[in-house]
Amino acid sequence: MSRRFLSVDPPDLGLWPTAKGLARQWQEQWRLVTVGLVCAFVYSGLSLAIPIVIRHAIDSSIAPKSGHHKALWPYLVAVVLLALARFGINFTRRYATARTGIRVEARMRELLYQAYLRYPRAFYDRHATGQVVSRATNDLYPVRYFIGWGMTQGLQSLMMICGIAIVLFVVNAKLAAIALIAMPLVAILTYNFGRRVMPISREVQQ
Repeated sequence: MSRRFLSVDPPDLGLWPTAKGLARQWQEQWRLVTVGLVCAFVYSGLSLAIPIVIRHAIDSSIAPKSGHHKALWPYLVAVVLLALARFGINFTRRYATARTGIRVEARMRELLYQAYLRYPRAFYDRHATGQVVSRATNDLYPVRYFIGWGMTQGLQSLMMICGIAIVLFVVNAKLAAIALIAMPLVAILTYNFGRRVMPISREVQQ
């Protein structure tokens, strides 16, 4: 009897097969993904350029070391233009990532409904209708959020970390090395936190 009930459930895929399946869905939207990644790269560059311009404004116009003050307004104009450009790039990135998530969610919902049609009747005898509907509606939203926003935001954060590290080493290598000492400890704490929270989150969701 237990074998008959176990055989009606689809296989529970591991992390790597699940990641490959999501990557295929993400790859199907490669145009929007490319737009989002390019905008993330440009946004990171503009975010790093603004404090550099402000630094030059302070060193050249507000508190120059040589005593010769330069005009401040060109730096202010440059900051305003960079901020406006960053706003447009960020809007485009969010639009592209949102569209990516919506399209991936629609495709996954279509695949899930097709799978529901192929399941045997014994599957619906074992699982409540509300649980089945919840899998097809609420449970797909975190996937859309991760695919649409999380992937691009994670890559953008990595770009920012690398860019900030480069700028810090250019400005002051000694202070940059001291600041980066804490990064491995932060990574270890983040990994341990995720390893403890993920099983609890899955249990609560179940």
